[in-house]
Amino acid sequence: NNDLNNFGEEHPNIAISKANLAFVYQKMGNTKKSQNLLQSAYEIYLKNLGATHPQTVKLKKLAEM
Repeated sequence: NNDLNNFGEEHPNIAISKANLAFVYQKMGNTKKSQNLLQSAYEIYLKNLGATHPQTVKLKKLAEM
């Protein structure tokens, strides 16, 4: 992944990629893998954008489902 090479593991672009992949796993019925990716994406947003950023709040809700 070019974003991973260019920005590192904790960049918001990586969180977007993880969240998108999580939705694919969810559609495939692999909820455990989906939840793990959503949690990881949430943690990246939390660290970079803060707890009150709309994207962080959205991912927190999705990761808790």
